Amino acid sequence: MYIKVIVPIAIPTALTYKVPREWRDKMKFGIRVEVPFGKKKRYAALLIETNVSPPDHQNVKSILQPIDDVAIITAPQLRLWKWIADYYACTLGEVMHAAVPASLKMASETIVVLHPQITPDLTALSNEEYLIVEALEAQKELSLKEVSQILDKKTTLPLLQEMMRKNIIILKEEMNDQYSEKKEKYLRFQPPYHPEAEELREAFDACSNSTHQTNLLLLLTQEARKKETVSWSMLSHKAEVSLSVARALEKKGIVEIIERTVSRLPEYGSEEEYSDRLSEEQQQALEELLTPHPSPNVHLLKGVTGSGKTQVYIECIQQAIDRGEQVLYMVPEIGLTAQLTERLEKCFGNQLAVYHSKLNSNERVEVWHSTLKRKKIVLAPRSGILLPFQNLGLIILDEEHDRSFKQYDPAPRYHARSAAIMYAAMENFQVILGSATPSFDTFYKSQNSHYHFSQLRNRYGGVSMPDIELIDLSGSERRLKMKGSFSEPFLEKMEHHLSVGEQIILFHNRRGYVPIIHCTTCGWHAMCRHCDISLTLHKRERKLKCHYCGYQQSILPQCPDCGSPSLIEKGMGTQKVEDELEDLFPQTNIERLDWDTAKGKYSFQKIVRRFEQQRTQILIGTQMVSKGLDFDNVGMVGVVDADQLLFFPDFRTNEVAFQLLTQVAGRAGRRQKKGYVCIQTNKSTHPVLQKVLSRDYEGLYRQEMKERKSLGYPPFQRLIQIEIKHKNPEKSLRAAHALHHFCKDKIEGVQHPPAQAPIPRISNFYIYQLQIKLEDKASVLKQSKEVLQDGLLRLKKSRGYSTVRIKIDVDPY
Repeated sequence: MYIKVIVPIAIPTALTYKVPREWRDKMKFGIRVEVPFGKKKRYAALLIETNVSPPDHQNVKSILQPIDDVAIITAPQLRLWKWIADYYACTLGEVMHAAVPASLKMASETIVVLHPQITPDLTALSNEEYLIVEALEAQKELSLKEVSQILDKKTTLPLLQEMMRKNIIILKEEMNDQYSEKKEKYLRFQPPYHPEAEELREAFDACSNSTHQTNLLLLLTQEARKKETVSWSMLSHKAEVSLSVARALEKKGIVEIIERTVSRLPEYGSEEEYSDRLSEEQQQALEELLTPHPSPNVHLLKGVTGSGKTQVYIECIQQAIDRGEQVLYMVPEIGLTAQLTERLEKCFGNQLAVYHSKLNSNERVEVWHSTLKRKKIVLAPRSGILLPFQNLGLIILDEEHDRSFKQYDPAPRYHARSAAIMYAAMENFQVILGSATPSFDTFYKSQNSHYHFSQLRNRYGGVSMPDIELIDLSGSERRLKMKGSFSEPFLEKMEHHLSVGEQIILFHNRRGYVPIIHCTTCGWHAMCRHCDISLTLHKRERKLKCHYCGYQQSILPQCPDCGSPSLIEKGMGTQKVEDELEDLFPQTNIERLDWDTAKGKYSFQKIVRRFEQQRTQILIGTQMVSKGLDFDNVGMVGVVDADQLLFFPDFRTNEVAFQLLTQVAGRAGRRQKKGYVCIQTNKSTHPVLQKVLSRDYEGLYRQEMKERKSLGYPPFQRLIQIEIKHKNPEKSLRAAHALHHFCKDKIEGVQHPPAQAPIPRISNFYIYQLQIKLEDKASVLKQSKEVLQDGLLRLKKSRGYSTVRIKIDVDPY
């Protein structure tokens, strides 16, 4: 018997293995099997096909053993994975690696043990060899990581190979099942004892000499009236006793200590009756969404910020659940899940599961299994599309325009929106795309009958849209009157809104303190050692940091080139804005929401909760504050510097700037109060800012479409971007030109030679880019990818180019 499996590494095809006779009855689609790979490695591979034809070559390895009894993936899920691998020019193993939680992707680990038959001569050992032998005598075996820690060095393999040659140690491979069920202890009475039993007096008499035992028994008696088994963690906390006290009661035959497997996932509260009534406009949109349509059943719901799109989604979710289907609700950022979780919990209680990267690996496994067991609703960012749904009936992509739905690195470089639409077409279910500012690609398709379209033009409850004002900073007189980053009118508006008890959100899309440190004497700039990018000052940590490779160094007292102390700071980040505001409003509670403050698992949630409870008056943030957050008391939204959004070398710059500014403006005045939005700029006549001011989404859309059509950009043509990089700049350039030369006569869309990337060097890799524009036809795209793959294979096989790294990004937007 032969089977095909995939392993979570970047190899081009599925692998074929033999199945020993004793395991044949266990082979079924979707289970994991342990397989040998290479000379020593072992992997937990996914079985995707049984009873395949034997390969032509005879050197086929056998599987070692099955790992699962039941499948951990579904057939529709695998079909989606295969489409992602094919469309985004990556391998099925890379898709598996991105999809499956780490604890289910078991791989063998190299273990160091002493040679079983030979006793080493301790006097002949070097210092490092002696340290390893001493550690092995104490704990029998060591991982490579533990060896590195003992020796305090990264590279240990040459030393271990020398010790193997001397017959001091041997290396072996072991599979470790990283996932373990969570166990908790519970207590219950042993017969004949129970809370109402006469015999319970005898039990108290038996414990009379121990205050701790008496207190624990008393507490257990109270709790056991509610339920038969009582959590030990709760009992020990309330009674303030250790487990030895419970064990003493167990020895006396009064109680029994049992272990249960419990979920790591939060238990959501019971469902509440949903009280918000839909407006006439929402009801009309709902009816349009619930109308069956032929494939592709994709519906764009365009609704202004605060129009109540979430209420409409909830009604659609309920309809899907009533049909017995599962629902995937996708949001662009993990941070959005906190507020949305509370709202969905009220409607759907424990039918909800939340999945994201801040969960630990064991928690992710439990969500994975709950999805397999038909959990009704999963709330997740883009990775949710890769989960093992059994009966998916609806996908909702909220804020569908957001770039966070696109995976950039590592492969697979998929877009969750495209994957969701394809998934729906393959499995015949509905996708709802929602946004106040849809991506122009999506809006184009909705206007050309590819997608169905509904619109919510008004805020829920008749709340007015906020007033928007541009403050022009270009005049020298105004610049002289500024206090730090803020103009006088801006500060006056802030003072007014604070004085009437309203909260303020300030948006500034650059973290850190300042992005540039510059010497006025010789012109030196603080640059990253490994990247062609300036280091950002993080003042509170007294560090200069690279936001690309992570390199950091201490703040310099003087210029390293000329020794001058004349170092000045240019620009501003969220930390500087926060410092300036603390000086200007010393009695006001101010918090910052950016990547630096929201690193922890619950950090984002805590910051948002404090703002929601009005313990914080001013919230400063990057893009995080623009994405779907809903607060009752925000009277003002301020954009500290709109100009930094307007001048990027990207054909989507105007679109993205409009979306960001409109979305962040939508945080103001979302209940009964009319909000106010203040935008500081030096370019008040810029077309994007004028469109934001007039809320003219469709005007900007028509303008951009005209330009994109003339230049051959999406949605009129498809793009593929190839990135070629190497630590040797000349080799990187030669490889880029070689690939361009191979493709230019075979792919019509290869128009221009390779160019340096916008940031030419990152992490010491010199980067060149090759962009291909293609006719929007599936056959043209498929043929072009085949030519590219052939070109990459030839390049990799060419002498001197095997170490060149090449990345293909299909639809890089």
